[in-house]
Amino acid sequence: MYRRTECIEMLRGCGKLMFAGREYPVDYVVKRFRDHDHDVPGRLSSSGSLTGLSQVDCVAAMNCGKPLELTFADARRMKIELSDSNGHFRGTGPVEPAAERPTAD
Repeated sequence: MYRRTECIEMLRGCGKLMFAGREYPVDYVVKRFRDHDHDVPGRLSSSGSLTGLSQVDCVAAMNCGKPLELTFADARRMKIELSDSNGHFRGTGPVEPAAERPTAD
């Protein structure tokens, strides 16, 4: 059976990480992948790394027990789970579109 994984998008920039009721400014690199069985597209996955957090903050974020929300520079959001104290993570959900702002009438 022929299987392959393809990097479909790479995101980098400055964003915000939300956990413990606080907002932390971070730099991020996210790679999004798609698995293929033969030529049939399969599931999406993502992984990446953050900089700008201290190791103490990374450990605290790892121990909070729920996915963290990373907001990208373009206001899209993604739920992540840190895997080590160096800021490496895996995505736990899809990249969500930016929230629509109410318009003034």
